[in-house]
Amino acid sequence: MKRIVLAKRLYRILAGFIDYVILLGTSAILFLAWIYPVTFDRSAYETNNAAMVEKFNDSSLYLATANGDYCSKSLFVDSYKSFSDLYNASLSFRGESFASNNLSKDLYLFYTTNYTTYGSSSNLTPDAYKNSILKLGNAESNIASFDESTYQMTLIDESKASKSITYFLKAYSVAAMEVENSNTIQQYVTANRKIMFSSLVLIVPVLVSTSVIFNLVIPLCSPCGESIGKWIFGLGILTKDGYKYPKVKLVLRWLVYIVVEVILGLITFCGVFLISYTMFMFVKKRRCLHDVIAGSVVFEKDTSIYFDNPQEEAIMKQRLGDLPHE
Repeated sequence: MKRIVLAKRLYRILAGFIDYVILLGTSAILFLAWIYPVTFDRSAYETNNAAMVEKFNDSSLYLATANGDYCSKSLFVDSYKSFSDLYNASLSFRGESFASNNLSKDLYLFYTTNYTTYGSSSNLTPDAYKNSILKLGNAESNIASFDESTYQMTLIDESKASKSITYFLKAYSVAAMEVENSNTIQQYVTANRKIMFSSLVLIVPVLVSTSVIFNLVIPLCSPCGESIGKWIFGLGILTKDGYKYPKVKLVLRWLVYIVVEVILGLITFCGVFLISYTMFMFVKKRRCLHDVIAGSVVFEKDTSIYFDNPQEEAIMKQRLGDLPHE
């Protein structure tokens, strides 16, 4: 009498994929077109970014472009082929050219003049700079002397100039990282993160709202609790015993899906999600975890015969039993 044909796994996967695409696409359009532009404080963000780039530029260790990009000069490794390149380097970054970059001067002035601006308790003395940064007379740096007036360095062994370039650029990179990690810079980074987060966090209510519409309201208005994806593939929802799924339980089914497979799925780094869809692939009734908890199955509408409840099925059986038999 009753004939329930369970949804094919492929159809249910494709239906779910379509539902996700519709949900995420609609949420993205709503968020990017209306929510984000209104809630994102672009003026404050750009003000912070401009101030941060100015601080990078003030350190003399970075190249800062007109559009707000910045990069440590030490990263242009291919530009420093000889030791003299450290005194007069022409660099190009994001379409802008920067001539006469004296990295030796930059590093010296940073440690002896600007160091306190970027978190140090005091600037280094010239002697401290020579001994602790350049490590004069040390084989590690291969630098023999440093002239404070011309910023020129002499080498212990000229044949090992490439070694000295490598050492100097590493020291320059360390100083650049001190700038980047300093409170002076991080206060702007933190402020801009807060500005972005205060807007991006609103994607959550947008996702919940669209989920309510596509995964709850539309199924509640559908004959068999189907979403758009299920409707396309001719699928519907029944109770685990094969009767029409009550509308009120669709709310429970949606809540179970959100709590168990979405929230717990995120908390367990998709662990619950994987368990659920492993069950779907191998359990006889092809039920996900939310189906098991909510007592539902997904079926093919066109090839199934089902009743609203056991009473309706019993009445139909009785009527058929009363019919004369040939």
